[in-house]
Amino acid sequence: MKAWLFLGALLLVFPMVYSQSGAFSDDVDYVACLCVNDALPKEKQKDCDSGTFDRKDLSEFSQTLALFDEFQKLKKENPKRGKDAIDFLSGTIFSIKAKYAKIYDFAEKRRKDGRLDVIREKIEAHFYESPPEAKEQVHPKDSSVESQKEIQEPKKTTNMELPDTQPDFFGAHFFELILSFLLLVIFVLLYFLNSKVTKVHGKQKKQSDQKALVVQPSSSGDNPRADNSKFDRLEQEISALKNQLRDLKPSVSVAQPVKQEERPVEVDFKLPPKPAETVFFMATPSGEKSFDVSAKSDQFRATQSLYKFTLTGEEKASFVFQSDDTGIRDSVNSPHIYIDPVCEPQNALNQNAKRITTVLAGSAEKRNDKWIVITKAQIKYE
Repeated sequence: MKAWLFLGALLLVFPMVYSQSGAFSDDVDYVACLCVNDALPKEKQKDCDSGTFDRKDLSEFSQTLALFDEFQKLKKENPKRGKDAIDFLSGTIFSIKAKYAKIYDFAEKRRKDGRLDVIREKIEAHFYESPPEAKEQVHPKDSSVESQKEIQEPKKTTNMELPDTQPDFFGAHFFELILSFLLLVIFVLLYFLNSKVTKVHGKQKKQSDQKALVVQPSSSGDNPRADNSKFDRLEQEISALKNQLRDLKPSVSVAQPVKQEERPVEVDFKLPPKPAETVFFMATPSGEKSFDVSAKSDQFRATQSLYKFTLTGEEKASFVFQSDDTGIRDSVNSPHIYIDPVCEPQNALNQNAKRITTVLAGSAEKRNDKWIVITKAQIKYE
């Protein structure tokens, strides 16, 4: 995070510093061009407002090339603006011999004849809105190459005002602001892109770590050739053992086991005793096809019990006629009370009958407090 903040600050400060250093470098190139022009013959001179020199242009003039190189070193110093730049480039560099020896020697040769003043005027005019008018002054020709140049002596000017050193917001610094804004946008985009890439890398690393924990490489997979050689060796040993077994002859006969006759096992199965039937007895029917529960008795009652019931289910039973002599006599004398409601006679009534035999048992079902006859019993008088 600190690295990103440092980069953002650097991107914001760099355009301003670069702009200042670029403007100062242009001023140095202009001053160097004026001085080099004064040291060169007229046919080698350049228009300093439209172009500058480089080292290739001065390869034939060693002293002038050394002067040019010393001017280039000025660009490495702290950039200066406004009045500081004027004072430095038009005065300071021409007066300090220890630091600017080549420039100082160049200036000393031109102080006496006024040529240095002309150069200073042009330098100052470079920073002003309107350059001062210069007048031509002819100097005697010198035997050296430098004396062949025509020197112009400028008129003395007064009340020269320095240009406004405060930059216009939409002028000098407009390009700086645009460049700073673009760099800031690039910085923000790079920051968010780096954050997303970091998250993606973190997820991928986490997934790879989980896979590494789940899947452990087998030791045999690291060297498949060793495994193949082991398998080949085992196959050879197994083949040798088979050959040895094939050559062996058994010397002892193995006795065969004697089979014993299997005898059937007798099992004595005893059936469980048949559960006793649940029976009860009924007296006179309570109506057509019904017996009242109050007429029920668990034991046979003489002169009262007429029918024997046997349970066939939880609420179902079959019944037959079963009574003593008194019950038979009463039934024969009054069949409409004792016989007809629950039985169907298979022959004519015989009042002298001594027995009543059940040909087919009837069926009944218990409903609430009554036993309802489902099918009547079939009887005969005998």
